Amino acid sequence: TITKDGKSISLDSFAINSEYINGVKHLTVLSKEIEGNINGDFSISDLPEAFKLFLNKYYPAYIKETSRKIRDQAFTFKIKTNYVSDLLNLFDTTFQGFNDSEVSGRLDTKQNQLELNTYVPAFAYKQFEFQNVKVDGKGTFQNLAVTTQIDHIKVSDSLSFPFTQIDLVARNDSTNIKLITESDNKNIS
Repeated sequence: TITKDGKSISLDSFAINSEYINGVKHLTVLSKEIEGNINGDFSISDLPEAFKLFLNKYYPAYIKETSRKIRDQAFTFKIKTNYVSDLLNLFDTTFQGFNDSEVSGRLDTKQNQLELNTYVPAFAYKQFEFQNVKVDGKGTFQNLAVTTQIDHIKVSDSLSFPFTQIDLVARNDSTNIKLITESDNKNIS
């Protein structure tokens, strides 16, 4: 059971499995709420620093360089949520949804590659509602390119956007953003 501010969520099971097969590490996490795995050549203690190694190249003024030298990392990962809305609300009530979402990708410091693919069927932040959100990102030590497609954004009862695409390229504290959208509101021209 997880409790915060008098609210409780019961977790009936949580399993972690770690294997080393033919020189490849496999780490799996399984619960009723979430499933995840990471496979490849990685060090758990170096994982945050491996991501930081890439992120520092995109925003060096905001994300400091890694504090120590890390060994090369090369792995894939996948996270799938089941019903997590109540669990999320325990920590932040401004977010709803994120059920049946998927996040996958890979990171390879030796080959200079970072990939991220995300699909979220529905979520809400405060009064804003989002449906069918897909994020695809590819990065190197030079830049990060991300495309986000959203099938529907509801801002209010009278304003919604049936399709939105956001393309961004980040490098060296600079981000170029391209926004394509439509509106259901016939009063906007």
